[in-house]
Amino acid sequence: MLRILISILLCSHFLTTSFSQAKKESRAISALKTLDSLSNDEYTFEGKLARISELINISLYNSKSDSSILSSNIAHACYLLRIGEFEKSINKIDSLIVVFKDKGHTPVTQIESTLYYLASSGIGVKQEIQFLIKMIELWDVTQNQAMSAYTYQKIGYLFRNQRLYRKAIEYFDKSRSIAKRNNRPYIEQWSTHYIGSTYRRMGNADSALVWNKRSLDLALNLENCRVIGTPLNELGKVYYSLGEYRIALEYHLQSLKEKQKVNEVDWGLSWASVEIARDYLALDILDSAKHYASLTEQYCASTGYFTKENEKLKYVQYLISEKEGKEVEALNYYKEFHLIQDSLNNSENAQDLTQNLADFEFEKEKKLLAEIQKNKDELNRQERKQQEQRTFYLILVLLITFSFGVFLFFRFKKEKQQKITISDQKLRLEEAHNEVQDSINYAKRIQSAILPPPKLVKQYLEESFIFYRPKDIVAGDFYWMETTQRNGKDIVMYAAADCTGHGVPGAMVSVVCSNAMNRAIKEFEINDPGKLLDKVVELVTESFEKSEDLVKDGMDIALCAIDIESRTLWYAGAHNPLYRVTNSTTATSEDAKIIEEGERKLVEYKADKQPVGAFEHMKAFTTTEIKLEEGDVIYTSSDGFPDQFGGEKGKKYKYGAFKKFLLSIENEPIDQQKDLLNAEFERWKGDLEQVDDVCIIGMRV
Repeated sequence: MLRILISILLCSHFLTTSFSQAKKESRAISALKTLDSLSNDEYTFEGKLARISELINISLYNSKSDSSILSSNIAHACYLLRIGEFEKSINKIDSLIVVFKDKGHTPVTQIESTLYYLASSGIGVKQEIQFLIKMIELWDVTQNQAMSAYTYQKIGYLFRNQRLYRKAIEYFDKSRSIAKRNNRPYIEQWSTHYIGSTYRRMGNADSALVWNKRSLDLALNLENCRVIGTPLNELGKVYYSLGEYRIALEYHLQSLKEKQKVNEVDWGLSWASVEIARDYLALDILDSAKHYASLTEQYCASTGYFTKENEKLKYVQYLISEKEGKEVEALNYYKEFHLIQDSLNNSENAQDLTQNLADFEFEKEKKLLAEIQKNKDELNRQERKQQEQRTFYLILVLLITFSFGVFLFFRFKKEKQQKITISDQKLRLEEAHNEVQDSINYAKRIQSAILPPPKLVKQYLEESFIFYRPKDIVAGDFYWMETTQRNGKDIVMYAAADCTGHGVPGAMVSVVCSNAMNRAIKEFEINDPGKLLDKVVELVTESFEKSEDLVKDGMDIALCAIDIESRTLWYAGAHNPLYRVTNSTTATSEDAKIIEEGERKLVEYKADKQPVGAFEHMKAFTTTEIKLEEGDVIYTSSDGFPDQFGGEKGKKYKYGAFKKFLLSIENEPIDQQKDLLNAEFERWKGDLEQVDDVCIIGMRV
C-alpha cells in the first residue's frame, strides 16, 4: 500500500511541475483541479492510474517548455512501470536521455529522482541492474559525480548480497574515491562502512577493524550525523568474531545508545539490540540475553517484514531455550530460524547480477572500439584534406603576388595548430586502446581461474601433459578436471572442450559451460560422462533461455572418467573423438576406427554427432567403457590443431596427419610429447595466422 501511495504522489509531483509551466492555459488548469480530486475514495487504484494517464496526455498536449515536457514524460514513465509496461518505461527514459543530450543541457533532477525510485521499488534484481546501468549512462551525460558515487555503491551492495566480496569491495572503493574527490562526506562514510563490513564477512578481521574505525571517524566528523551507531555496531561484530565478547558488548551498548539518541526507527534499533543479546549469551549471562532478545523481538515485529536481525534473534532464542532445558520451545525457535534463513538466502539471483554486468561491460568495450575506429577514419580524412590543401597552396604561391604570401603564412600557422590537435587525438586513442587491452587481460585472469592448475593435474594424472594455446588473449577452448567417486572408488574426470567462437565471446561461453559442468558433478553428483553431458546440455540451455534472442552457442567436448587402480576408462563426446594408442589385441575395428603402425595401433572412439547446447534432434549422449592396459596412451583434443592452415600450399593439417603424428610420438616421455606437438604446430603454421584455439590432453596409463 505504501508503494502504491509513493507511485501516485510521485506522478502527482511531476504533473504539477509540468502544469505550472502552462497554467495560463485553461485545459492544464482543469487537469490540475481534476488531479486534486483523486485524493478522495471515489476512485479505485486502477481508476486513479487510468485518470493519471488521461492527465498526462492533457499535460503533453499543453506543454511548451523543455522543463514541462520533461516532467510530463517522466510521469508517463512512472505510470507505465506501475501498470506493468516495464520495457515501455525503459524506452521512455532512454528517449529523454537522447533528447536532452542532443540539446546540450539536461534538467536532470527529476530524471535522477525517477531512476532512484524505480531502482528501489522492489521490481527484481534483473530490472534493478538495468536501471543502475541506465543511471551510469545518465551520469556520463550529466557529469553528476555525487550520483555516480551513489550508483557504484548500489552495485557494490548487490555484489555483497551475492557473497561476491572481492567485486563488492572494488565497487565500494570506486564510490568512496569519487565521493572523497567531490566532497561528498556522507556517501564516503557509507562506502567506507560497507568496505569494513564486507571484510568482516570475508573473515578478514584486521582489515575490517581498520576500515570500520575509518568509518567511525568520518561519521563523527559529519554535521548532524545520525549514523554514528552503525559503525559502532559493526566494530562490535568484528570483536565478537574474534571472541572478544566484552569489548563487543561495549561497542553494541554504545551503538544502541546512539540509535536511541536520534530516535532511529525500530528496524535500526534491532541491529544493536540483537547483537547485545548475542554478546550476553556468549558471556553466559542469560537474564540480560533474554531481556535484549525480547527487546529485539518488539523492534522486529514493528517493522512488518523479515530481516537479518530477525534471523539472528530466532537463533539466539533457540540457544537460550536450549540452555534452559526448554526443548519444545527451542525446537520451535530453530524451525523459525531456518524458515527466515531460507527466505533470505533465496531473495537474490547472483547469475542475473553477474551476467547483466558482464553484458554491460562488453557493450561498453564494443562502443569504445567503434569510437576508436571512427576517430581513426576522421584522422585519415583530415590528413588527406591537409595534403590537398598544401598542394593547392603551393600552386597559388607560384601564381599570385607577394601580398598573398601573408595569407599563406597565416594558413600554415593554422595547419600547425591542426597538427597539434591531431597529435593530442592520437594520444587519447592510444590511451583508450590501452584501457581496452587492460580489460581483456583482466578477463584472461578471470578465465584462468576456471582452469585447473598444472600442479593439481599432475597430482591426479601423474603421467600427463596439457598443450593449451589460445588464438587470442582469452579463448573458447578450455580444459577441465574434477575428482569424484564411482561405485565406491575414487575416479578422475577430465575433458578438453571447444566452445562456440574464440576471443572474448568464446571465453564468455566457456565460463557458462565450465560452470555447468561443475554444477553437474557437485550439485547433481553425476559421475557417468554421458549423463553428465546430458545434464550440462540442460543447464547451458537453461542459462541461454533468459535471452530474448535465440542463442545456439554451446561446445564440442571429449569427456573422460578414469579409475586409475582398475585401469577402466569411461568416455563420452560431442563431436570430439578419443584417441587411444595401444598394442592391445582386444580392440577391434568393430569397436572403433584403427590405424596400425608396427606393433602399436591408434584406436579412435567416435563421438556423438551433436553439440552440448541447443540442437534440433538432441539425443542422450553415449558412454563407452574401455578396459586399458599398462602403457596405453590416451589423447583428447579440440579441432584447433587439425584445422590449422600451413605447409607449403597453405592447406589444413587435417585429422589423418594429426592421428599419425600422435602415433609417431606416443613412445616419447609424456612431457616431451607436449614440446613435440608445439614444434610440429609451429613448423606447419609457419608465418600464417593461428586460426583457432588449440587444446590437447595426453595421458599414459
